[in-house]
Amino acid sequence: MKAVDADGGLNGQVRYSLGDEVSAAMIYVDERTGVLRLSTPLDREMTSQMEFTVWATDSADEPKSASAEVNASTAH
Repeated sequence: MKAVDADGGLNGQVRYSLGDEVSAAMIYVDERTGVLRLSTPLDREMTSQMEFTVWATDSADEPKSASAEVNASTAH
């Protein structure tokens, strides 16, 4: 994931987080880079598709947030 904030300095720094609907035991997001990783390998028979939200929040005194819906599926 990549989010850009037009503010300069600390206010423009973006932090990433996952929505409540996904377990950190399944997906990990690096809060500084936005890189998404599986915490454990997916079992296609158990979970062939996942949908979750990634949030990007700036570091301003009054933070603003935006979200993106992610749909991921296993290869056949």
